[in-house]
Amino acid sequence: MKVRIDNWGPIEHCEYDLDKDMIVVYGDNNIGKSYAMQLIYLYLKNIINYAKNIGMYRPVFYSRENTEVEKFVMDFAMDDNQNEVDITDEIIKCMASRLKTDMVQALDNSLRNTFGTYDDIIEGNPRVSLQVNNGLELLFFVKEQKISIKLDMKPVFLKKTSSDFHKSREGKKRLDIYIFKNNKISSVINLINDKVYSLLSHVSVELSRVQNVYFLPASRSGIYTGMNSFGPILAELSKNRAYIKGNLQIPSISEPISDYYMELSTIRIDRRKYFTDVAQEIEDEILKGEVTFDTKKKTIMYQSDLVSQPMEMRDVSSMVSEISPITAYLKYIVNVYPTDFCVKNERS
Repeated sequence: MKVRIDNWGPIEHCEYDLDKDMIVVYGDNNIGKSYAMQLIYLYLKNIINYAKNIGMYRPVFYSRENTEVEKFVMDFAMDDNQNEVDITDEIIKCMASRLKTDMVQALDNSLRNTFGTYDDIIEGNPRVSLQVNNGLELLFFVKEQKISIKLDMKPVFLKKTSSDFHKSREGKKRLDIYIFKNNKISSVINLINDKVYSLLSHVSVELSRVQNVYFLPASRSGIYTGMNSFGPILAELSKNRAYIKGNLQIPSISEPISDYYMELSTIRIDRRKYFTDVAQEIEDEILKGEVTFDTKKKTIMYQSDLVSQPMEMRDVSSMVSEISPITAYLKYIVNVYPTDFCVKNERS
């Protein structure tokens, strides 16, 4: 997957090829490095949620609801001067409209939760492009909250016929869907809807190839030492502060950091551990102690080789408090798939 960002705050233009094994971002301060990493994380997070929770498990009856399809079918049926029309672009527009309904609002909430100057940023008309593969690209127009889709697909034509025998015919180069004397319009609409949602399922499958994404913030965020016992509550409230009425003041915690802390605060120690050897080496060579998770306190603990008493992150040195959560991620959280991404926001 390739990501292109244009006009996002201090970022005029940048591109990332996420098919690479590792990407290192470096440069002067305040040029948009952290912006880019947070933005990529949020887009990947939201497309993963879409693919897992909506795209691949949509109820069949849901595909029957599409007023846009009904409109262009009725317009064609009533036009006596047209016997055939290419509706490929219309189908792609319907897909984009459905994606907007299912994904864009959640994505907009994530961006607002993360970027304090979001309203100013969108005045620059930013765009984010996700080239999923050579045949599929999603282009997000952030200010307009619109999605444009570029998709290699077989052309679809709507045709009028004098026989009610054929409903549709798919050849090597095109798909024809027939209307017979303006009768049974609903069946034609359903055929087109089926095509729209079969293509959406294809998009969902392609998006679902990205299984997980993780965000690990730098120590300057003070995320763990400053949010111990009350951290999960603040993190969850921060995500939904736009919906909270009244005088309750919620600290400004960006969504990537909220997600990071929530993962650390809800560790299940029975999860599969793919990087235990790496975590063990970090503990032995750098931390000189063991990182564990207290299931009762719901917090990360550090047991030094030199001290018998385990300590919470608020009580340890800055180096230990920075590296221990990363070690905990490797031991308890990260699930390995070929298309997992880990975004590490670190100081240069």
